[in-house]
Amino acid sequence: MAAARFEADKFTGENDFNLWRIKMKGLLVQQGLSTSIDKTIMGTLRQSDAAKAMDVDAKAHSAILLNLGDEVLREISSKT
Repeated sequence: MAAARFEADKFTGENDFNLWRIKMKGLLVQQGLSTSIDKTIMGTLRQSDAAKAMDVDAKAHSAILLNLGDEVLREISSKT
């Protein structure tokens, strides 16, 4: 059985950020990374399994970066 593939339009700064944010939350849920956006759950996970928390956080961060348009990504990377 093939794995389902879920995608959200990349955020370019010209499209609706709120809709993109909703789609990204859905994408993170589908990828099993929704704990990364819940501070309470991530805090608990960091205390009980720091390595797993770091892995979930890194994967969610990567998923978000991959769903940003080039110009937005350049803007973000120049500020960090």
